[in-house]
Amino acid sequence: MTRMSLSIFLMAALAVQGSAEDTTAQVTVTAVSGKSVFVDRGRNDGIRPGQVARFFPAGAGEVEGVVRGALPDTARVEVWDDIAIPIGTQGEIGVPEGTPTKPKEATKPGVPSHAPWTRQMEPQDPNVPLLSPVQRQKASDRPPEIDGRAYTQFDYTWDRGDDRLAEYYYARMGVTMSATNQLGWGERFQLSTQASVRGYDQEGDEESGGGSETDRRWRLDRLSLMLGGYEYSPYRLELGRFYPADVPEIGLLDGAEAAVLYPNGLRIGGSMGFLPLPSGERKTGDDFSVNVFLAKQPKRGDSLSYMLAYEKTWHKGEADRDLILGRISLQPTQSLWLYGSFKADIYSSGDAYNSGIGLTQAYLQARYTPSDRYGFGLSLSHFEWPDILREEYGEPDPELIDEGRVDRAELSAWYKLTPDFRVTGRVNAWNDHRDHGYGGQIGFDWTNISRYDFSLHSSVRYTTGSFTEGLGYRLELRKNFKNIYTYLAYDRYDYETINTDDTSSEYTRQTLRSGLDWRFGNWALNLSEHYDFGDDDDAFGTELYLEYRF
Repeated sequence: MTRMSLSIFLMAALAVQGSAEDTTAQVTVTAVSGKSVFVDRGRNDGIRPGQVARFFPAGAGEVEGVVRGALPDTARVEVWDDIAIPIGTQGEIGVPEGTPTKPKEATKPGVPSHAPWTRQMEPQDPNVPLLSPVQRQKASDRPPEIDGRAYTQFDYTWDRGDDRLAEYYYARMGVTMSATNQLGWGERFQLSTQASVRGYDQEGDEESGGGSETDRRWRLDRLSLMLGGYEYSPYRLELGRFYPADVPEIGLLDGAEAAVLYPNGLRIGGSMGFLPLPSGERKTGDDFSVNVFLAKQPKRGDSLSYMLAYEKTWHKGEADRDLILGRISLQPTQSLWLYGSFKADIYSSGDAYNSGIGLTQAYLQARYTPSDRYGFGLSLSHFEWPDILREEYGEPDPELIDEGRVDRAELSAWYKLTPDFRVTGRVNAWNDHRDHGYGGQIGFDWTNISRYDFSLHSSVRYTTGSFTEGLGYRLELRKNFKNIYTYLAYDRYDYETINTDDTSSEYTRQTLRSGLDWRFGNWALNLSEHYDFGDDDDAFGTELYLEYRF
């Protein structure tokens, strides 16, 4: 396996000559809804739908996903694995060369020289000033367009650790597309759907965990028709299944949303419809939602954006949730960026929770970068299990409803010792209704190594949990080409688990990873391999993701 990993890496390294200017956007998870993960960076940082994201939850290895939607200061990522990603988890999103980011102040160009004008002006009304305002072309006058992407993914794992002999597989195929102005109304039709199959085959009888199982599913993630919604439109109306444009935190909606859009970026509107469950086959029909919102998107020269909404839900006809939620992003100076979001439930005397307002989720973050050589970050998060009838969180223990909470604080800093060498440090502390702990990480990033332009990332991390405590190491070699991103990595995690009888056990898990991300024309290929080995681990896995943009 190691030979295979090295061969893939070397083949990719020899495939193309010349380096690229690809960058990596460091992100933090701010909210989670099923497999949808929201991060604290968006279109202003060059993040666009279709880009691959990687998250690093403590003790769970690497989790990959793809960006499905992006606002100026936040983005929604759909992860591929069924792994819970806590709020505050760090990650990264590859931003390709040439992706536009937040606009910088324009510099005054010199006066260019050019040939004489060749285009003759059409006759003008003599009563209209020559420099009268130019009117934008109406959406209904623009040519019809269709764009999107079709994708397929295949994951395979062969596990023979701890006397196991099992195979696990997962495959999916889907399409995401947008068709604009096909009817001549300036409308936008959007579709996102996929079919998947997941299964395993393990030797042995049923008592020893042996057997096989296959699960086939079809899922409709989006089917909607939007009217308006453009920068210059005075309104937006969307019908079908979709994530609300200004309040995606409420999750997928089967219904309608309407909003009035003002030139200064202000938006007032609301939505109503059923809320499909965030996992599985998007079961719908049990939960009905009505919400109203006030939001503002930043305009040129203005960094302020915010959203405030109220949502009322019913579960199978019975009143369920009264939710207030909000989000704000502000950059008061060039070096300071502030972000905050929250969800607060309003409880009545009939709920198990004490009547009043309960802060269900809250996330605060500040980033301070006074120089391009160093910067600091501070984040605080709070989570409680809401007392609701909706089965979004399964059936949590009543103790979690009454007392469950998780609070977390993290402080981070980075410093460039040289233009090519950066040091990053993080320390965190967490506290819940049963226990508390802390952790930390220090990382080193060295770019432009030798004339071959390699990059090297290494890190050491320490984490404590309710039942585990461990020290991890990571070493990753990266190489970017004009249209190929490759990496070869080694992970080691030495940890101790606390058993139910107060005894402890020590384990070591090691992982070798290799992968490449190749963009060629309208195609994109992501291929990775991993080999897990250690005390109870001996497994080989491969993942392939192929995408075609049209």
